[in-house]
Amino acid sequence: MGAMAADLSLLLTVAGDIHLKSARTQRRLRRTLRHNLEAALARESPTAVIVAGPQGRMMVTAHDQATLEAAADAAARVFGIYRVIAVRRLAVPDLESLTTQVAELARDRVRGHTFAVRVRRRGAQPWRSVDAERAIGAALLDDSTGVDLSTPEVEVRAEVYDEEAFYVERTWDGTDGLPLGTQEAVLSLLSGGFDSPVAAWMMMRRGCPVDFVHFMMDCAQSEHALAVAYEMWRRWGAGTRPRAWVIEFRDVKQALLDHVDGSHRQVVLKQLMFRVASAIAEAERLPALVTGESVGQVSTQTIWNLAVIDRVHSSTVLRPLAGLSKDEILEWARRIGTHDLSARAKEVCNLSTGPVEVAAQARRLARATATLPDDLVERALRTRRVLPLAEWHPGLDLNAEAVGR
Repeated sequence: MGAMAADLSLLLTVAGDIHLKSARTQRRLRRTLRHNLEAALARESPTAVIVAGPQGRMMVTAHDQATLEAAADAAARVFGIYRVIAVRRLAVPDLESLTTQVAELARDRVRGHTFAVRVRRRGAQPWRSVDAERAIGAALLDDSTGVDLSTPEVEVRAEVYDEEAFYVERTWDGTDGLPLGTQEAVLSLLSGGFDSPVAAWMMMRRGCPVDFVHFMMDCAQSEHALAVAYEMWRRWGAGTRPRAWVIEFRDVKQALLDHVDGSHRQVVLKQLMFRVASAIAEAERLPALVTGESVGQVSTQTIWNLAVIDRVHSSTVLRPLAGLSKDEILEWARRIGTHDLSARAKEVCNLSTGPVEVAAQARRLARATATLPDDLVERALRTRRVLPLAEWHPGLDLNAEAVGR
């Protein structure tokens, strides 16, 4: 973030999703949004203060530049905030005064550059936005190399709300979406690779708090997966207290290697994971599972195989990445900050020997499953440990009773 003067404030614009709701629902969403913003600021910019802004908007103030910079970074990662704007409050916004003040503040920025003026106006003023843009542009023209309304080198922006006006120093895109906690919680199957964290993030952006379940087939990879989940919560989960379930699955892995044909192991493994996750979701009253599956990305993710996997459990499954390519998923991972962590993951779930069946028949899978110990799922469920994600730290013994049942 570039330098910002200490007397600036942040003006927050909420997501369009919120504006589309009824007045009653908007009030509920805004309460949750403020709670989450307060939590984010308390963690990353504790001396910043939320104050009332123009026309019911929220603003954030701070006493020093570093605090306001941290507050801007935190606010931009709160779901439900569309844009964060660093603004300087102006005096009485009559057209002449507005023109003089904006031109004075912008003169050094436009010197030697092409520019355009953008004025956004809300309320009843005796002049139009285009009148202000022309007046400010005329006042700055001699200091610039000219006006370019299509691709200016510098944009000069002002916001006017009734009797209040602001000069815009800088803007940041927010995360948009719905405030986290305004939809039901869901349970995300977490591997620690690229896909599952992105899927979880997308459901968080739709207002769903996310708990995680991880199937432990390699201790080092399990620690890595929880590190990814922790980073997700730290960056994006302000206002929530997610949990992570860890399920011992090494016995399941060995049973599959011992009893199931190589072409069916991957699909049967997925069926067993979903059965366990569904049982946890039912016990915890979580109405849906979330996975990072993308149609056709690997052999187990053909439409046919996804369908036969879903026949063995009763949960609703949300697959927000279903239509995305791998490159698109990787780009999302970069945007949300999990890419570099996920790139360190290693594959521990590939149990196949040779080609994997891309259109597994339900009856053949049933016969393969019948060769496994009858209580395999129940035994796996008895190994579950639940961990408040905020308490995770590197080196935590995931097998210890201290993690909790």
